[in-house]
Amino acid sequence: MYDRLAPLIVRVASRLAATPEASGAQLAALATGTAHAGLTGAYVERGRVRDSSPLSTDEATARELWAVSETLVAPWAAPVSVIPPT
Repeated sequence: MYDRLAPLIVRVASRLAATPEASGAQLAALATGTAHAGLTGAYVERGRVRDSSPLSTDEATARELWAVSETLVAPWAAPVSVIPPT
């Protein structure tokens, strides 16, 4: 079944996906300010400003993600007291 479905999925996905060149041009326009000048903190998809999902702005989820991230990187993180001041 995979052998039959995979080529179909690839064909459909390739028509829906942007080319690397188009994606790069959109990203460059956002980064250099030529597209959506003055826009900050927004979600842009294919050149259009979109609403972010409710989950992305949920404070409880953000706190949980931060706590889990701290736990995961703790074995490799240096104690704060040994980081030289800048």
